[in-house]
Amino acid sequence: LVIRDSMNSALLHPLFLRLLAGWIGLAAAVAAGCSVGGPGAIGGGPVQVVATTSIIADAVRQVGGPHVRVTALMGPGVDPHTYLPSPSDAGALASAHIVFFNGLHLEGKMTQLLEENQAGAARTVAVSRSISPDQLRHADGSDAAHDPHVWFDVRLWMRCVEVVRDELAAIDPD
Repeated sequence: LVIRDSMNSALLHPLFLRLLAGWIGLAAAVAAGCSVGGPGAIGGGPVQVVATTSIIADAVRQVGGPHVRVTALMGPGVDPHTYLPSPSDAGALASAHIVFFNGLHLEGKMTQLLEENQAGAARTVAVSRSISPDQLRHADGSDAAHDPHVWFDVRLWMRCVEVVRDELAAIDPD
């Protein structure tokens, strides 16, 4: 279910995206049917967080401390540009209170899936949402695609961490 483009980077086939969306929906339906309130009341324990990459997961852990339980879909060394979501990812997403992702297409075709889940049970947040396009570096020095690796610029990464802080505080002010 993977095709290769001219730059030899993996892209998800649309059929696979539909299947993954179905898995997420099924996992959400099962979770809703097996418990009251989905992933559980936030006041009763840590906020259940899913982060797409290990670097975003690390930022969430630093900000949330003992008040969050973080699952990273991609561990260190995994290339998010070519990552293929698994059925277990659907379960993690279904049990989350909030999902953090890069938002600048770092996660490849998975970004589309996450953006479409904005109305899902878990709040889905692009950590780069507060960065204006004119602040972003360009991948090849031209005016083409933006470089999604915002953590290389401390000022930009600070903006991302502020989004994490604000979103966690909105979900659980305590």
